[in-house]
Amino acid sequence: MKILRSGENLPFFTGTSIAIGKFDGVHLGHQLLLERTRELAFRDSLKSVVITFDPHPLAILDPAKTPK
Repeated sequence: MKILRSGENLPFFTGTSIAIGKFDGVHLGHQLLLERTRELAFRDSLKSVVITFDPHPLAILDPAKTPK
């Protein structure tokens, strides 16, 4: 697993199955999304990639609504 902290360092993803979201606790819905991403990657011989956000997007867009 690689953790990239800056958008400037993002590689160009080719041959990947990508899930994008704010995974703020891996509940059942997140688990299903991540598993499906992995299944599609395996099926098509791709790498699986998860892109998430820190801080939560609402911390920038509407701080009063940021989940605690």
